[in-house]
Amino acid sequence: MTNDPRKRIQQLSDELKYHDHRYYVLSDPEITDLEYDMLYKELERLERENPELVLPDSPTRRVGSDLENEFKPVLHNYPMLSLANTYNEEELFDFDRRVRESLPPGEKVEYVVEYKIDGLSVSLRYQNCMLVTEQPVVMELRARMLLRM
Repeated sequence: MTNDPRKRIQQLSDELKYHDHRYYVLSDPEITDLEYDMLYKELERLERENPELVLPDSPTRRVGSDLENEFKPVLHNYPMLSLANTYNEEELFDFDRRVRESLPPGEKVEYVVEYKIDGLSVSLRYQNCMLVTEQPVVMELRARMLLRM
């Protein structure tokens, strides 16, 4: 690992792009999500400390995917929230605090925790036992295959 921020930013950027391709295109990751997140956080920190060195094609500047325009926007009855990258108890309590701050005072909070289906979130709404909306939020290419099954 180099101590030169310019070189390290380039190295991290290249490494993250490589791992993005392995994960999103090839569906064959070589590192864990935690390892990826640590590389990403290091890049974010270096860019924050050296804004003049931020690359125009930095992985931290990537927004959205090619799939997000395939679905019409739907207003959800309840917010679809995520813990994001939560690795310790403090981050879990911080999530709970943000949820409670977004609600009217005294509103009861209940959580449902389910196994993660990587890359796919869906909100289904039924009326009179009939499905009326399905709104997937797709995060990667292989999720498209799940939706067509």
